[in-house]
This record gives sequence, structure tokens and C-alpha cells, in this order.
Amino acid sequence: MADRTGKRRDFWFAYAAWFVLNGTWFVINIILPGGIVKLSMPGVALTATWLIILLNVGVPIALAFTRPLAAVGTITAIGTLFAFVVAEGVLFVVGARVGQLTGGPNFEALGDPGTGLLFVGIGLIGFVIFAVFVLRIIHRQIR
Repeated sequence: MADRTGKRRDFWFAYAAWFVLNGTWFVINIILPGGIVKLSMPGVALTATWLIILLNVGVPIALAFTRPLAAVGTITAIGTLFAFVVAEGVLFVVGARVGQLTGGPNFEALGDPGTGLLFVGIGLIGFVIFAVFVLRIIHRQIR
């Protein structure tokens, strides 16, 4: 069994590595024009998509048997991103609704996206502060 520092290193390395690898995948496929997921290459796109899904499911399972704290780090990263998306989605909808009720420029449709983005920005600051405290608690609990 590894010492306390080694366990913490496993956790934080896996936590950061998950964001780096999935962020790279996002940049390649969404932001760069002509990424792997293209309609002209459906076989490659399908294979690449299944590969990333398999890695996101399989790596934590494999790590659970060899390096349990690294598996916890990847699952924590997935949970952090999921909580972030849910919280920011709710805040955007609330902000857009507030923009709609106050008669923003696009109030006939879904509301004012500017107000929604303002709520998302404020929520981002609150989420980061909350996440730092939660991750600090997790860090202290690793023995």
C-alpha cells in the first residue's frame, strides 16, 4: 500500500489527467474545423466516439483494481463536470427567464441570452469556490 503522499498524488494526477485528455478530445472534435468527427468519415467518427466512451468507462474500472485512488480521481472529475453542467444549465435557464420577464431584446422567444450568460458567469464564480472547498475535504480524507 502506498503512503499518504502517493495516494494523494494518484488522486490529483488522475483528476487532472481526465480533464486534460477529455479537453484535448473536445478541442480536436468540436473547436478545430475538420476534427475526427466528420460526416465524410462516418466509420472513423463512430470508432473514435466509441473509443472515448470505452476509455471513460473502462479506465476507472481498471484503475479500481490497481490504483484505487486514481479511479476515485477520475470518477470525481466526471462528477465535478456533471455537477458544473447541471448547475450552469439551471442558472442559464433562470437568467434567460429573468431576461424574458424584464423585457430583454429577445423576450418573445427564450428570453435574453445576455442575462442568462450573466447568471452563468456569477454561477461559475460560486461553483469554483464551492468545488475548491469540496475537493479540499476530499484531499484531507485521503489517508
